Amino acid sequence: MSKKPIGPNYQTLKKALEPSKMPWDYSVPLKGDKGVPNLPSPEGAALGIELARMLAPNLAMVKANFPKSLPMCDECLCRAGTVANQCESTLMDFVKCTAENEPFYCHKGIAEDAKPRRLCAGYVAAISTARTSSQIRADVSKEPQR
Repeated sequence: MSKKPIGPNYQTLKKALEPSKMPWDYSVPLKGDKGVPNLPSPEGAALGIELARMLAPNLAMVKANFPKSLPMCDECLCRAGTVANQCESTLMDFVKCTAENEPFYCHKGIAEDAKPRRLCAGYVAAISTARTSSQIRADVSKEPQR
């Protein structure tokens, strides 16, 4: 007599853990009459406050488990009240990267036309509960897409 597995099977779980595909594209900076202005707004500020609130426990967990990790920068979009934290298009790009398992890089210390190398500390906190440290290390070495 064969035993029936309890709960969802492997294929169901695997599909559930695959990155989502968000129904929007990444924002395009405003140039002429094309693109999206990336400016603070009341809606962006409300979204940003909630994002910062939701990530606070994860940031503390990352700091406790990885004490040598780089801290969140002063202008981080995951820090409540920063300009980036109030810009809808930046926040939505962050959500898209997080949901689609694409790296979101810190803007700090990047020279003009240089590739980013450091993952955003807020992004690391956002993905830290769902992914292992080895997956995070793999993202750190992943070549940025432009």
